[in-house]
Amino acid sequence: MLDIIFAVSVLAAVIFFGALISVGNEHQRQAIDGLREQAVRWAEADLRLKRIHVLHTLRVESPKEWLDAVITKLLGSSPALLSISPWHQNELKAIVGVCKDGRRIVVSPVQPANFIKALKVKSHSRLQKSEVGPLGDHPRRVPVHELNIVTAGEFFDLEATSAWQKATGNRLEIERLYLFEVPPVRAK
Repeated sequence: MLDIIFAVSVLAAVIFFGALISVGNEHQRQAIDGLREQAVRWAEADLRLKRIHVLHTLRVESPKEWLDAVITKLLGSSPALLSISPWHQNELKAIVGVCKDGRRIVVSPVQPANFIKALKVKSHSRLQKSEVGPLGDHPRRVPVHELNIVTAGEFFDLEATSAWQKATGNRLEIERLYLFEVPPVRAK
């Protein structure tokens, strides 16, 4: 009988200490979650302050130079843009840049699948079917890169909005752009 009382008291003690440890762990988890939330809020507030400060001093002097710098950062080498020009068709908007090596850079705020789909010729006219769009003969084969604050810098959206306005004359709030690298046309 004494053995049973001892076993029950040991079992009760183990359960009691296990419950205490579980409650302590839960309190620690809540405290860590609270610290994590505070750190995220602090980082967001810090970034907002930096962005507000930069917003007043942000100047994109040349959209061509800005785009060249962003592409260089993304791809690792300069595309050597010769010129850029706005392009639009129906609801599609883009900036087309011509590179020194014959490539074309097409930058659009429209998602790639939607952009390619909207470019498809819906006419049965031979003349319209023979026209080459901004993405060339095979738009689905053109490499696409996403430009956003992660890939192009923490102030990308602010700079892109300013550069877009200077290049096209239209204001457009931009969070991300899609960069199409159209290979040069080869002589047949």
